[in-house]
Amino acid sequence: MVQYTLTLKLDNAILTSGATDKLVIAKKVNGVLSTVFAGASPVPANGFKQLQSSNVFQWEDKYKVFGTATFGKGIMVSATTNVVDIDVGQFAEYKGNVFQDAVKQGKEFFDLESSFAIDGVPTAYHIGVKMSVGGSDYVTIFVDPNIHVTIEKMELQPQNEYYLFWKNEVRTEAMYALNSDKGSKFSFKAGETQKTLRFGFATADSPVNPLEVPAWY
Repeated sequence: MVQYTLTLKLDNAILTSGATDKLVIAKKVNGVLSTVFAGASPVPANGFKQLQSSNVFQWEDKYKVFGTATFGKGIMVSATTNVVDIDVGQFAEYKGNVFQDAVKQGKEFFDLESSFAIDGVPTAYHIGVKMSVGGSDYVTIFVDPNIHVTIEKMELQPQNEYYLFWKNEVRTEAMYALNSDKGSKFSFKAGETQKTLRFGFATADSPVNPLEVPAWY
């Protein structure tokens, strides 16, 4: 298990702007951005804490899987099945209307690198993945947006690909279809567990002129 730490720094002009947008973080799973797992806002709302000049977010590569019978933009995530722990390289079968405990499988079992898998889930359910944000707290990072015709093995690949978004109507534990082109991408290099990014002007707190647009640095 690896713990990751992201420090986000903001120029004072951003903090005092009165903006109601939320700064949120999403993680790709199977190439999809379908939820946000953390965030904060200059004006606290939707359960997000208030943004400070320096903000620390932490999470761990510990996961859980579940099935949900509901899916739609903005709908709150609600597990229909039981929720079970699963690690990369493990397989959990849905049998007798419950997920069985995940078991370790050999590399030949998987087509996707650094993935885990499930099978036997009714086609009426969308598969969800939760990630640890410390201690016993887990947040949903993925809900499969696809409708499947048959019941078959499904591999789930949490990717080292994260995106930062400024969004107005957004919250954790809700489903979205986020466009990566609208976000700012970051990742962790091999062996790296900490990263610091700053949002503001090219020269911190010193815009060149009133028309300078803030960005990530």
